[in-house]
Amino acid sequence: ESGVNAIYGGLYHDGLYAREYYFIFDCLANEAEQNSPMEAPTTDWPNYTHNPGNGELQGLWRSLYRIIFRANVAIENIGKWEAVTDNEVSRKETLIGEAYFLSGWAYFELVNIWGRVPVRTFENSTEAQVARSNTADIWEIVETNLNESIKRLPVSWDEANLGRATKGAGVALLGKAYLYQKKYAEAHVEFARLA
Repeated sequence: ESGVNAIYGGLYHDGLYAREYYFIFDCLANEAEQNSPMEAPTTDWPNYTHNPGNGELQGLWRSLYRIIFRANVAIENIGKWEAVTDNEVSRKETLIGEAYFLSGWAYFELVNIWGRVPVRTFENSTEAQVARSNTADIWEIVETNLNESIKRLPVSWDEANLGRATKGAGVALLGKAYLYQKKYAEAHVEFARLA
């Protein structure tokens, strides 16, 4: 459980929801305006002058891959857990489902922002250089991970666990992934499940 919680913790790392994610995308989309002095990397976004050396962009990249790494480790190690009771079997599946959801979300972000990106697995996690894969392969990973999560995630959580991934979140993100790929019939099927 601590390993899965650590995956969620990645959402607060550089480039993501603690702060920079909003600056990056709100400023790029003109939903926010640069009305006051901003720090140097942040001023790049509304001016469209960002480059690979931008610290916020690097933070976003690293944090998404940190989530994928942690998800890979969790899936690998939770899979080794020999659950005995029905509660343990159920909990094991749910934890694996959460890890698949978060990994699928991170790859969804990566493919939408950068297109061709490296695929990181448990096996190649220590390799410094991993070649970029084509976008079709990344989208396949997104779809596979989200389908794996949907099979395992609960419909809802108790109040103490609100905010954790649910089956509905998996279905919605899978529908969005299909929509972004112009797989409209598949997207319709997923979105209809939410009605």
